[in-house]
Amino acid sequence: MNAGVYELLMAPFRIQVVITAVRLGLFRILGDRGLPAEEIAGLCHTVVGPTQALLEACVELGLVTFRHGLYGNTHFSRLYLVEGSPRYVGNFIKLIHQESKAWDNLYEIVSGKEVDAMEFSK
Repeated sequence: MNAGVYELLMAPFRIQVVITAVRLGLFRILGDRGLPAEEIAGLCHTVVGPTQALLEACVELGLVTFRHGLYGNTHFSRLYLVEGSPRYVGNFIKLIHQESKAWDNLYEIVSGKEVDAMEFSK
């Protein structure tokens, strides 16, 4: 498959990983330290297995490191995804999450099927 097509098709999954990690406060919890998945799940009040899968996805995206059994923020994440950083974009990510819900009905709105156009603006 063409790399550009693959990137396009994977974009929704990648943004959901970022949105979920931001909403859970994952990058804030990691801060400047490394933690095991079990401790991260406890601090996020989440289930260990799925939390570890989320952490691994963050590793694949270059947002989190994994060394010696500990997950930690990358330089990029410390700059842009840790609350309190001057360059923090987490609030914008949360806004994108809220606004993107309206786009779930785009097909129905454009095709005129079963959705009132006013639903799109909610």
